[in-house]
Parts: sequence; structure tokens; C-alpha cells
Amino acid sequence: MMEVSPLLHQLAATLDHRHDLEWVASRLSAQLRRPISAASVAYLIDSKLRPLGVLSDSVPAAGQRPPTPELLGLTLHAGVVPAPVVRAFTTLLRPLFYPPVVILALALLVNADAWLFRSGRIGAGLREVFSEPALMLFVLALTLVAGAFHELGHATASRYAGAEPGVIGAGIYLLWPVFYNDLDDSYRLSRTDRLRCDLGGVYFNVLFVLALFAGFGLTGFTPLLVVAAAQHLVILQQFLPFVRLDGYYVVSDLAGVPDLFRRIRPVLSSLGTGGGTGRGVSDLKPHARTIVTGWVLLTVPLLAA
Repeated sequence: MMEVSPLLHQLAATLDHRHDLEWVASRLSAQLRRPISAASVAYLIDSKLRPLGVLSDSVPAAGQRPPTPELLGLTLHAGVVPAPVVRAFTTLLRPLFYPPVVILALALLVNADAWLFRSGRIGAGLREVFSEPALMLFVLALTLVAGAFHELGHATASRYAGAEPGVIGAGIYLLWPVFYNDLDDSYRLSRTDRLRCDLGGVYFNVLFVLALFAGFGLTGFTPLLVVAAAQHLVILQQFLPFVRLDGYYVVSDLAGVPDLFRRIRPVLSSLGTGGGTGRGVSDLKPHARTIVTGWVLLTVPLLAA
């Protein structure tokens, strides 16, 4: 991530190899509501953007190292659903994030869970699943569908806030296969909108659970209740903040720090020097420093264990 002035950000967003500098200057002047000449655009490109390395023909600075891979990041990943298809789906599903719809869905989930707890049907469903191996495959297949729907929730939340979601793909995280969604464009959103993007996946898990309850109501097929119960465990797992699951990104956005794992060493070093703050800690605001320090003190021993 790179922080630049609004002028440079808008210029980088406006540049298009199909148009000349006069077109860029005209478009930039209209967007910023101030006169900007083609000569000024050329100066900003040559003296600002190109040295920063954000242009396709930028020359890497001497001694510049390639970016290091993310600690505990996604590996062996590949796109599955292209961005235009994701955009089409999210456009249709965007109304699901209207506040009245969200409140209604959460209220229905509470009532459905209360009924499931009182009914005792989950035990009967488990016995049926364990006695029929084919039903276990059915449960697994629905769980995979729920995983893809989860990522569509992140993408739809991003689209609802005005950002453009990218591809939905699959990869290996730690030891198990996962789906993922490219949400790079959501980093320009407000903190509230980014938190909505973080929680959009588990919200779609909630909608998937409600669909399972509706399916059971229509068919009486008890294995659907087993999948619904399993989705609650998936939601709880997603809230774990110690690896790169949804809970991690919630903590990250609450603190306003993009990569918490890169702060582990500076935080531990500051604690080891009697509370002094070094680079990587002193640049954080007090509330962010408190959140990041608390996260580090919980994460390091838990991951070590």
C-alpha cells in the first residue's frame, strides 16, 4: 500500500494509454475542479509517479527488493470466477445489504436457532448422516457451496459500498483448501465500509443457513439441519483473529493497520526494551497501538502453542 496526495491518486486513476496528455489533463481538471495543463500532467508523471514505481514503465530503484510473501498467506491460488461474472452476481445480490434486510435475516436466524435447539432434530440428523455415507458426501458438497457463497458475500459487500470486487478463486491456506475473493479495491473505502466487507462473508453464511432451514421446512430432510449446524461452526471459525480469516481482517480494519503480522517483531522489540517504541510501533496512533499490541500478545503464544 502507498499513501499519496489526492492529486497523484486521481492522476494515476485517470491515466489511460489510449489517450494523450491533453485528454488526461482535461479529465483531471474536471474531476478536481481546478485547471491543470498537459505540461503539469507530464511533470507529475515524470517527477512523481514514475519514481514511485506505480507506472508500468517505472524503473525499479537501486537496491529495491521484491515484496516478501505474506506471513501465513494464501498459497497455490488461482482465479475461478472472473471479475465480470462476480460483478454481475453482486449487482443482483446488492439489495441483501440494505439495513432492513440485514436486521430481518439476523432476527430469523435467532428464531430458527431457538427452534432447532428446542426440537432435538439435530441428533436425528446426525444419526442419519453417519449411517449413510452418501449423505456425508452431500453434507460436504453443500459445505463447499457455502464456502463459495461466503466469498460472494465479501464481494457483494464491496460492491454495495461502491468498490469493484475482483475474481473469486481457490487456493491452499495453511493445510486446507479455501475460496478467496480479490478485494484490493475495498482498501479505498471508509473504515465502516471495510468492516462491512469483512463481515459480508459470515452474513452470507447466515443467509445460507436460512435457506437450509427453508429447505428443511419444505422437504423435512434432516441432513439439511446438520449442514446448518456445521455452518455455525464455520462462522465461529471465521471470527478467529489469529490467522488470516475474517476475524483477522476485522481487527486489522479496526486498528487501521493493513498487515498485522508485519508488526509482530516491532511490537515484541518495543516490549523487550522496557516499553520504548521503535519503527513500526511509534508510527501508530494510540488506539491502533493498543489494538495491535493486544493482538500480538494473544497471537504469538497461541500460534507457538
